[in-house]
Amino acid sequence: MSPETYVVDTHEMGIPERTAAYVIDDEQPAIVDTGLSTGAPHVLDALDALGIEPSSVAYVALTHVHMDHAGGAAELVDACENATVLCHEYGVDFVSDPDLVPKLVESVHEAVGALAADYGTMTPIPRDRIRVLEGGESIDLGSRTLDVLYAPGHAPHQVAFHDEANGCLFPGDECGEYLDDTVVPSTPPPNFDPEAIQESLDAFAALDLEAAYFPHFGEHTAPQEAISEYQGTLEEWVETVAALAERHDETAPIVDELLEDHLYADRYEERVAWELVRLNVDGVLTSLEE
Repeated sequence: MSPETYVVDTHEMGIPERTAAYVIDDEQPAIVDTGLSTGAPHVLDALDALGIEPSSVAYVALTHVHMDHAGGAAELVDACENATVLCHEYGVDFVSDPDLVPKLVESVHEAVGALAADYGTMTPIPRDRIRVLEGGESIDLGSRTLDVLYAPGHAPHQVAFHDEANGCLFPGDECGEYLDDTVVPSTPPPNFDPEAIQESLDAFAALDLEAAYFPHFGEHTAPQEAISEYQGTLEEWVETVAALAERHDETAPIVDELLEDHLYADRYEERVAWELVRLNVDGVLTSLEE
């Protein structure tokens, strides 16, 4: 496990243990992912509870720029005046361009449907506060280093941060969601790529890991088991959605059928569960069309 690494519940859409950020307390403290814009205050409260001055935060490290992971980045940059944002090159414009960011927010709100009112907003990050990543970089925090692994599949702007010395991985959503001791597919549109994600998972499987830190939700202390489980779960999910698409011309009946046995149905209120399953179905359907 990674020492001095703390999970922060960002209370996405007011839901406990839906989305996490992580605070790494080192010589150069880092925040990994931020949650929605509504999650930023929870991260700042965590810094206060840990006795970490916002001005001492060195990095806000984004695994990818989906709003539930990067929506609060601008607020944290404002509060942490010395922090550098780490972001893959394919995602930089989506978090910094003053013309593009509002369009991204609008498209996300349209995509999440009935959840839009609870999904927060996103404001541009000054470009000079961002370090652009390609993969292969090493981020020195003091007692540990985070190696940047480019890991497309869930999204083309997805990276993972690997703390080799402690055998820890911050995989973003590349390994799915870790809920109630199982892994659940995370396959949202518009860029879910099932072949690329399996390649990324193969690369993770080759690492010597002791723990993985899932944004949805928490520390998994048997990461290789989780990776192997997810490879099979993901393949089955894609095949199931594809088979249902052969039977139904509309998305809604596919979602209704899948929701009957989905973990979301037990964990979240019906409105939230339905929209989250629909998003993951839409991602698969989009990938099949392409």
